[in-house]
Amino acid sequence: MVGVVRSRIDGSAPRISILVKRAMKTTSHVEATARKDGVGRRIGRLAFPPELERSFRIAENAVQARSDVVTITAAVVALNAFLLTDKDLIPDVFDLAVVLRIGIMTPLFVLYLPLRSWAIRRDPASALHALYASALYLLSFAFLLVLHARTESRTAADYFIGCHVVIVYFNCLGYGGFKIHFWTTCLACLLFAFGIMQVTVTQPAVKLDATLSLVVTAVLTLLGVYRVEFNRRARFLAHARAQSLLAEQTALAARLNRANAELRTHALTDPLTGLANRRRLDEVRRRLEARSIPASRIGVVMIDVDHFKLFNDRHGHTAGDACLVAVARALRGAVRPRDLVVRAGGEEFLVLLIGLSAEAAAEAAERLHRAVAGLAIPHGARPDGLDRVSVSVGAAIGPAQPGTSLAQRIAAADAALYRAKLAGRDRVAVADPVRERMPSAA
Repeated sequence: MVGVVRSRIDGSAPRISILVKRAMKTTSHVEATARKDGVGRRIGRLAFPPELERSFRIAENAVQARSDVVTITAAVVALNAFLLTDKDLIPDVFDLAVVLRIGIMTPLFVLYLPLRSWAIRRDPASALHALYASALYLLSFAFLLVLHARTESRTAADYFIGCHVVIVYFNCLGYGGFKIHFWTTCLACLLFAFGIMQVTVTQPAVKLDATLSLVVTAVLTLLGVYRVEFNRRARFLAHARAQSLLAEQTALAARLNRANAELRTHALTDPLTGLANRRRLDEVRRRLEARSIPASRIGVVMIDVDHFKLFNDRHGHTAGDACLVAVARALRGAVRPRDLVVRAGGEEFLVLLIGLSAEAAAEAAERLHRAVAGLAIPHGARPDGLDRVSVSVGAAIGPAQPGTSLAQRIAAADAALYRAKLAGRDRVAVADPVRERMPSAA
C-alpha cells in the first residue's frame, strides 16, 4: 500500500515541477507576447493591437469621467468670465459676445455631459465625446475670431490672445488622445491663420507674430499631449502585464492546489477500492481523540472476507480484485455518508460508526453482513460447503469502560472478528465492553 502511494506521489512530482517552472517563466512570456504583438513599438506610435487598444480606451474614459463635471464647470466659468474683458476690449460688439458666450457656447459646453454619458453607455470605448470636445475647440476659436474681426475698437488689437488660451486649455484636457488633438489643433491653426487676416484692428506685423506664437503654442502643447498619452499607455501596459502575471500566478496556484489535493487523496485512499486507507484511519483517529469523543459514541466494525486466499487461488487475482471492489462498494452503500469505511489491508475492512446508539450500531453491523451476502459472488473453493462469498464481522459497539481509547475499541472489534471466524465464519460477533480495556489492547 505504501509503495502504491509513493508511486502516485513520485508520478505527480514532475507535474508540480513543470507548474513551478511555468510560474518562473510567466514574466518572460508576457514580455515575449508584447514583443510579438509589437506593443512596445506601438507605444511610441500611440497605438495598441485592437483588443488592447479598446481596453485602454475604456480605462481612459473611466478615468476622465471622474473629472468631467469639474472640467466642464471650469470651462463654462472661464468662458463667461471673459465677458469682463470683452466689455473693455470690444465694447462695440459686446452684445454679440454675450450672445456667443452665454447663448450659444455655454449650452454647447453643458450638452457635453449628457452626450458623453449616452456615448459611453452605448460603447464604453467610444470616442464620440472626444470628437464633440474637438468641435467645441474649433467653435471656440471661431467665435473669438468672429468677435475680433467684427470689432473696430483699437483696444482689441491683442484680442487674439484668447485663442492661445483655448489651445492650452483643450490640449491640457487630452480628450480622445494625441491623434484627435493633433488634427484638431492643425485645423485650429489654419482657422486662426485665415481669421486673423480678416482682423482690421491689428497691425500686419502683429498678425504674423500672433500666428507664429500660436503655432509655437500648438507645438509645445501637442508635445505635452504626446508625452502624457505616452506615459498613460506605458502605465496601462505595465498594469496589463501585472494583471496578466497575477492571472497566470492565480491559475498556477489553483493548479498546484488541485495537484496537492490529488496527492492528498492518493495518500489517504486505497487505489483498488477507493476506500480510505490506514493512513486516513490514523488521521481520523487522532482527530476524534483530540476532540475527546468518548469511545461509547464510536462503533467499530471489523470485516474479513471468508476464505479469500482460496478464492484467489481458484478464480485468479483479477477476479479477487473484482471481488474486493464489489465488497467495498456494498459496504460503502450499507452505511451513512458520514461513516468511515476503511480497507485495513488485504481482505480486511473496518467501519467507524460515529454517534450511533448500541441498537443502531448493531443493526448497521448486521446490514454490512447482509450487504455482502446479497452480492452472491460465487466461491467454488470453500471447504465449508458454502458456494458464495461471505464475510465475518466483529463489532465493538455501545457502552465502553471509562477511559477506553479508540485503539482499544478497534482491538476489541478485531477480537470479536476472531471469535466470529472461530465460530464458523459468515456471522456477526459483538465484543464484550468489559473486556475492551485490556492492557494488551492498548
